[in-house]
Amino acid sequence: MPERNDAVSTSVREVKRVLKRCCLIGALGILAVLVAVGCGGGTRKARPSAGSDLFPDYTGPTGSLVLHIIWPVTGNREIPPETRLIDVEVTGEGMPQPRRLSVDRPANQPQSTARIDNLPVGQKGISATARAQAGGPALAFGFASTVVEPNAVKDVVITLTRVEQGGAAAARALVQELRDSGITLVETVATELIDETLVWSADLIPTYALAMQRLDFLTMILTEEHEAQTGAPEEEFESLTSLPAGRYRAELREPTGPWWWIRLRRIGDTAPNTWVVEFPEGDALLRGMVLTFRLVPRDNNLEANEGSFEVVSAIEPQLRYQGSVSVQQDAQKRVTQITVAGSFRDKFLPIPITVTGTASGTPAGAPEQKRYSSLTFTGKIESSKLVLEISQATAQFATPPAGEVEDWSNFITRAQITNLRYEERGVAKPKKFTGNLTAEFQIDRQTATKGPLVKSGSFTGGYESLNLAFSGEISFNWENPQREPIRQIPRGTATVRGRWAVPNRPIFNVSLRMTSASPPTFTVDIDISRGDRFLRGPLTGTWVLPEPGHLKVDNWTLRLTNEAGLIVESSRSQLETAVKGFIKARDGVTELARVEHDPDLGVVLVKYNDGTIESLFPTDTSFSPHPLTGTVRGRVVDATTNNPVPGAWVWSGLEGAITDRQGFFEVRALAGRQTLSIDHPNYRLRQVEVTVPVRGTVDAGTIPLQPR
Repeated sequence: MPERNDAVSTSVREVKRVLKRCCLIGALGILAVLVAVGCGGGTRKARPSAGSDLFPDYTGPTGSLVLHIIWPVTGNREIPPETRLIDVEVTGEGMPQPRRLSVDRPANQPQSTARIDNLPVGQKGISATARAQAGGPALAFGFASTVVEPNAVKDVVITLTRVEQGGAAAARALVQELRDSGITLVETVATELIDETLVWSADLIPTYALAMQRLDFLTMILTEEHEAQTGAPEEEFESLTSLPAGRYRAELREPTGPWWWIRLRRIGDTAPNTWVVEFPEGDALLRGMVLTFRLVPRDNNLEANEGSFEVVSAIEPQLRYQGSVSVQQDAQKRVTQITVAGSFRDKFLPIPITVTGTASGTPAGAPEQKRYSSLTFTGKIESSKLVLEISQATAQFATPPAGEVEDWSNFITRAQITNLRYEERGVAKPKKFTGNLTAEFQIDRQTATKGPLVKSGSFTGGYESLNLAFSGEISFNWENPQREPIRQIPRGTATVRGRWAVPNRPIFNVSLRMTSASPPTFTVDIDISRGDRFLRGPLTGTWVLPEPGHLKVDNWTLRLTNEAGLIVESSRSQLETAVKGFIKARDGVTELARVEHDPDLGVVLVKYNDGTIESLFPTDTSFSPHPLTGTVRGRVVDATTNNPVPGAWVWSGLEGAITDRQGFFEVRALAGRQTLSIDHPNYRLRQVEVTVPVRGTVDAGTIPLQPR
């Protein structure tokens, strides 16, 4: 294959290099966010707001509680006589703000009664604190957990005990705080990942899939080398603009592996510096499309030329792809700015995708050298469902060593993105990510061929979705930065600080700092607080690296303390299959409760020292086992041709999957009679009934789809 001397390809490569470096910064920042989000999570629709009202108010069913606050009068459990009132607080599911009320101590009765109506259904924690006066110190304390049921009135008994003797009650209050903070955050991480997978697989990928196949083919035509027939005695193998200007027909050759070969056959003449390509007639997706490309030669250090393209179709009038590249250069013929613009609309994209971007650079070295000391990029990609916008991205570069360097842009030393915005809209579970990113890079002997090492970075901004809202800062600093796959246990720090909110739960201030100063051990300092309540303490563990790229946690121990001095301890070693934990009194010895996983019920139980038991994650009126599931397999084909249908979305009600190139799929589903839904933009929606065996597999067979 001859050496490529294609002006278009050279221009595209240079633009790609600029974009690659700028996008690298964004990717690093987004990766940092995702890693940090692994420490927390939540549920429901986010509203762009910096205040406390981040989510819509609860609008579901409600229930009522009747509180019976018992005043024991025997032995050392007698309530101090100076007690005059009881402060009651209710928190839990559906309640972004606690419900509070004050109850007077009765004169000659052993209990006080209070009713609370219009509480959201779900698990609740109710605390009762006896005081001598409003705002005074706590004299006695009681706590109860319950589940509010829809349209029902439930009686709850709370027994007051002197503060210094109320161990079980204080432990219950601590468990409720765990539910409202850490557990809720962790649960939302899984929800976020599932939601984003569903958005992409069920909405975004199907929406853009067919148009992107056309654009991929267009990119191949413009940038790659092809077998060509130009009328010369011998066939050539060249890129488009290395061929004589003219009219060509693209023909698809038999594929080799996943790749198609393209032959360009010359069929006519055109104006100078203009190439016209008719797309393959034998392909249903490409038939009728015609590409017109015009080139304006420029003489500069990057061999970057200006050009424009347009794609139209005689059989699809609404199809119109168009784009342009313009170049500015200084008196020494060094490129100082490249601007790209494009718009892509067809029957699959009635609202077009628009692309704009400008890269500006400060040349370094001799006029003929392809080197820059800094680059700046501004750009935006917008469609009906996605927006990615960068107000300004800057990158600084070190001077490459003497001698030939294949890619000078590998020597990036610092990068920064200002006002990054990624937003999904018009989808079932939209997300919005905004903020500023910075990254520092380290240069070593392998930089010239493998790129720089990412040493440190930070993100400041916010993230909003249906499930959570976060605003704050995420940062990291590695002393031994590495390329993939990592071969050493990381040494350095990573930090998350900010406000974290989930639907209908209190807003928390979160601080997590991971320190790996002496590998393989590491420590995560945790501080989760709301008002005067907090959970603070370390999580310590040990890394193992059994093989390159497979970093794992071998064992860990967690010890948190709350504002009342109670201690939560939990740990897991390599030999243990389930996590076990304890809640201890301030002395660190007296055991108030045990936390254990029940394999039969499939829940984590809290067993208090007063003999009572409750679930750590109560979401129903009873402890329910995990749902039983099975697997469904099958194949989706075209009803008229019997050809496989790749890219179809199969949904079981529990899990979704995309059919592969041969039309096959595999999804999990709840056991019993279930309905599969199969959807594809080019076919009518199909539903199929299957009976799913418990922990088994059912073959749904071949499922034909009718073309639209």
